[in-house]
Amino acid sequence: MDSALSPAAERGFTLIEMLIVMLVVGILASVMLPNYHQATFKAQAADMVERVHTITVAIKNYEADGGTVPAGAGPAGSPPAYLAPYVPANLFQGAVGITLQLTGPSDGMPPTLLMTNGSDPGGRQILLAAAGMLGSAAYVMGDGQSVGVTLIP
Repeated sequence: MDSALSPAAERGFTLIEMLIVMLVVGILASVMLPNYHQATFKAQAADMVERVHTITVAIKNYEADGGTVPAGAGPAGSPPAYLAPYVPANLFQGAVGITLQLTGPSDGMPPTLLMTNGSDPGGRQILLAAAGMLGSAAYVMGDGQSVGVTLIP
């Protein structure tokens, strides 16, 4: 019985073939990674926009139940006491350390929502993207570290 393998059975991948595969995988990763980050920011910005809409609906429900939105600022990162039954407790804490703070109407102006970035550098991009999605109701403050949103009654 011959224990030597034939040359075809010993054949494996050469170093050049492995390097080419690694090069192709590296190129694909470098092309896809920025797209992934952009999609992540857009999804988080869409989440912030949805939070604004949820807060607007909660205010309308509160007013429909006979309440009047009080003037003054609520606590940052948590809903004001009068809105607590209408919204989930974590609604005012957004992605990557972004906090929301609701300010009641004053001087004939409707309520405003202040979205503030924490220390995360990606939070600024999320806020700017959310401001773009909200259109004319949003205004950017502090080089994009905060975005104010006028809640339309």
